[in-house]
This record gives sequence, C-alpha cells and structure tokens, in this order.
Amino acid sequence: MRDLGAPQGTLVNGEKLGKYTLKATAKLKVGRNQVVAGGPDSPVRFLISIPPAEDIDLG
Repeated sequence: MRDLGAPQGTLVNGEKLGKYTLKATAKLKVGRNQVVAGGPDSPVRFLISIPPAEDIDLG
C-alpha cells in the first residue's frame, strides 16, 4: 500500500503512512489486512485478504 499524501495519512495494519511520517509504503501480509484511510478514528476502513500463494489459481 502507498499513501499518496492524504492530509490525515493512512493506517495499514496499525502502521501509519503519510507525508509527515518516515514511511509512505507498507507491504500487505498473507491473511487479513486492515487499511484505514485517514486517522485512527476514520470511518473509512477496508479489510483486504491476501491468500497464500498455493491457494491462487493461475490457470
């Protein structure tokens, strides 16, 4: 995930990203990932599930 300079930043699995932090990117992990657009009190929340590589059907 990459924060593109949102005023309140982005939280990825509890890690703050943004132009006022040291990091603008975070890797998603296998399993459930929580993304919050804005500060910790923001109602804009997403759950992104990444399956293990062996569970991905490529053909």
